[in-house]
Amino acid sequence: MRSLILVIFCSFLFSSLSAQSLYVPRDVKKAYANGTRAMDGRPGKNYWQNHARYDITMTAMPPDRNIKGTESITYVNNSPDTLRNVIVKLFLNIHKPGAPREGGANPNYLTSGVHIDNFAVNGTQTKWRENPGLFTWQPVGLKQPLLPHDSVKFNVDWHYEISLESGREGMIDSTTYFLAYFYPRIAVYDDYAGWDVMNFVDSKEFYSDFNDYTVTLNVPKNYVVWGTGTLQKPESLLQPEVLKRFQQSMTSDDIIRVVTKEDLAAKRVTTQNAVNTWQFRATNIPDMAFGLSDHFNWDATSVVVDDKTQRRASAQAAYNDTAADYHYVAGYARHSLNWLSHNWPGIPYPYEKTTVFQGYAGMEYPMMANDETYADTNFSRFVAEHEIAHTYMPFYMGINETRYGFMDEGFATFFENLIGTADLGKEKADELFKQFRVDYWANDHSQEEDISIITYGSGVHWATEYAQQNPDISIDILDLRTLLPLDYEAIRVAVKQTGKVLLLHEDTLIGG
Repeated sequence: MRSLILVIFCSFLFSSLSAQSLYVPRDVKKAYANGTRAMDGRPGKNYWQNHARYDITMTAMPPDRNIKGTESITYVNNSPDTLRNVIVKLFLNIHKPGAPREGGANPNYLTSGVHIDNFAVNGTQTKWRENPGLFTWQPVGLKQPLLPHDSVKFNVDWHYEISLESGREGMIDSTTYFLAYFYPRIAVYDDYAGWDVMNFVDSKEFYSDFNDYTVTLNVPKNYVVWGTGTLQKPESLLQPEVLKRFQQSMTSDDIIRVVTKEDLAAKRVTTQNAVNTWQFRATNIPDMAFGLSDHFNWDATSVVVDDKTQRRASAQAAYNDTAADYHYVAGYARHSLNWLSHNWPGIPYPYEKTTVFQGYAGMEYPMMANDETYADTNFSRFVAEHEIAHTYMPFYMGINETRYGFMDEGFATFFENLIGTADLGKEKADELFKQFRVDYWANDHSQEEDISIITYGSGVHWATEYAQQNPDISIDILDLRTLLPLDYEAIRVAVKQTGKVLLLHEDTLIGG
């Protein structure tokens, strides 16, 4: 019934939008004309997606901050185009000094970035050439063009230093690491924009193909690794009692304490090889992420997410025993999977598990969340539900978060409020919604501006910083983005809005 309601609603919305002849971007118009997209939102008859298979081996030996990796990438060109170059994304170069980012960076956040030690194309050693003006992506020319429906194989060795300051990824503490965006990857080449060459600036998020992954992580004994994908051969990694609890959790509705602080203290969790090799596999997924620790508790449970097939999904939590709220988080995750699968959106949770890992990000990843600990367990539940809702968008639907971040955040916020109403009642859910989604914007005095600042480039950041430091002045900031062409209409609106204009620019000799 819910599916029927959604179809009827979307059909009505599409009819309304069509009647209004809304603006359509040029690249999307081109996709319509080429038949790769349809105006009702469905894939067109000529739709295609490129695809890759990643086989990655990582080595992490805390407290050593050096992370080493090697990978083979088989990239398949399903497009009708001949590709003479590829774009390689290096997201962790956001930590390099000088990398463009939307905010400042503390010294503990900065590192020397990703170092490519070896690069080969189809088995031929190739000199890695890095454009110093680019940071989170690099173009790579191909000696042999990649023809439509053909493939190319890359082999890459690299290393990087994990950042002391943990955000979306990094060091949680000296023996707890969260590894995300850790591998060189081929950017998306799509049917409407070609290669994705948008910079990662630490606030906007990501755009990925659906790929197949085998990821192997070498870590010291007594370290547990949680992550995206199916754990291979757990019997070779976990001691018998821990293995028994882990397997029990996969079919139990109860919270199973797979690893406790007592187990950790007694060194009775992992096999006692000097180095243990953990391997995870996942198919048709946009990314992989992992957490590892030698002192985190491990809770797990499961729930039926598909009534028709009786398929269950696992809900897990990894955390420091001192985090009081996290003792309930596996239950919150289980409830989220159940509610989202059976209510809104009412589509069975598409993956085998979710793991909420204690960190500092409040961030989602396929089958993973990296969430802070909070004194208020209602807020801990609120955050976990929001991040797990992201499973459906962007990960399951594969949207371009970098360009259209409002889509996945709007989706997750919408379902966060619905599940909150069911959990806590409308009054408490609305209170949380207003506190974290409304109040900041409602009290943003820039909607009643005293003066307009017209600027571009670095001036946007200077103007924003000044507005934040001077809240008694209400400022409208117009980011021109380009000087040629010049957006005269936007300038006219800004001038008319406040009647007072300050022009702010970088005072360059040319182009100012």
